[in-house]
This record gives sequence, C-alpha cells and structure tokens, in this order.
Amino acid sequence: MGGTPFEISVSDYTSSVEEYRRAERAPKSELPVLSDDQKEVARRFKISEEEYARGVLAGIYGRERQRNRESS
Repeated sequence: MGGTPFEISVSDYTSSVEEYRRAERAPKSELPVLSDDQKEVARRFKISEEEYARGVLAGIYGRERQRNRESS
C-alpha cells in the first residue's frame, strides 16, 4: 500500500482549569492579537477583547499540553 501519507488534525480548545488560571495571570503583553472575526465574537458575547484573548491563550496552552503528551 503506497498511498500518500496524511495527517489528521482535530481542532479544539481543550484547556484545564490551571491553563485558564495561567492565562488569567499572563501579562497583557503575552496575549494573542485577535483577528477581526475574534473581536466581533467578543463583541457579540459582550465580553472585552482582553477577556476573549485570555480564553484564546488558555486554548493555546491546552494545545501545547496535548502536543507535548503526544510527543512523549
């Protein structure tokens, strides 16, 4: 079977309570820059862009943890 190699990637934002707390403590300078679409979502949910960015950061921490677990 000489098929083309492929990779399956499942996108999610699984983050632990500790990752969310870590994102809450992160300085503003470490927050991700939001896209226009993300800013719009924050506005629709009536939360600040900073609060939304902290949630995105928690998701980034969660993905990093998952990648580290997979490579172990």
